[in-house]
Amino acid sequence: MNTISISKKYRVLRGLLNIGFWICTACFLIFIIFIFVRPQSVGISFDGFTLSVIDGLLTKDLYPLFYLSIGVAYSVGIACLWLLKKMIQSIDNTPFTLVNVKSITMIGWLILIQAYTRQIIHYSLIERISAKAGASFMLQPRFELIPPGAFLALCVLVIAEIFRFGCTLQQEHDSTV
Repeated sequence: MNTISISKKYRVLRGLLNIGFWICTACFLIFIIFIFVRPQSVGISFDGFTLSVIDGLLTKDLYPLFYLSIGVAYSVGIACLWLLKKMIQSIDNTPFTLVNVKSITMIGWLILIQAYTRQIIHYSLIERISAKAGASFMLQPRFELIPPGAFLALCVLVIAEIFRFGCTLQQEHDSTV
């Protein structure tokens, strides 16, 4: 009898991931439409503040970087939700499978790539804005060697390796029984 797939927590988690994935995907599509209809009402979030088009600092020549930053963040989030959804659906008697190890590893790499990509885009955006605004502009671009998302990604990659070890132990256990 499969106790994992019939537990109440499993069903709730599976339902939340399914609903969350489709809500996030719909919000992303609505957001893309909204950007093209009213670009002046959208802002880009940094650590602790938001820069909006209304401020006059984001001019039309900076929109591609602005849209790329938003697209990268949403795309990685949706991809991670998709992988989590796939992991939950693949659980049979044990979560220790190579498919789940690959999914966790992929989530870790996606978060790491997103952390550095987003930082490079934001650095370039602020650098261009400060060049236009001149000496009176208060924001200065800064590149961090280890951004906050990178630490999270490294934690996920370590968990993936622990899962890989658990997968090996599970295979050894299954072959001896």
